[in-house]
Amino acid sequence: MILLPNLDDEEAEFKEVEIDIKTKAFMNAERYYQEKKKMEVKEKKTLEASHQALKLAERAAMSEITHVIVVSSTPSHSPRKNKKFMH
Repeated sequence: MILLPNLDDEEAEFKEVEIDIKTKAFMNAERYYQEKKKMEVKEKKTLEASHQALKLAERAAMSEITHVIVVSSTPSHSPRKNKKFMH
């Protein structure tokens, strides 16, 4: 494990990078950047999925609100007079 200056995250001063002392520096760097790219793709997919889920939740909420408004604005009984009270 080695500590390097963190250029990606402004809050963290250093980041830990795992290195294998049995391999060459190029192989360590290649593994590091492949892992970094994989994490960036994963983060992008996660953000896209969360935006999609949020849109679906908003649509469902609007549909429910519309349904409640329509149901509450329709009369629950007919305005006919009750025969029992008509004389």
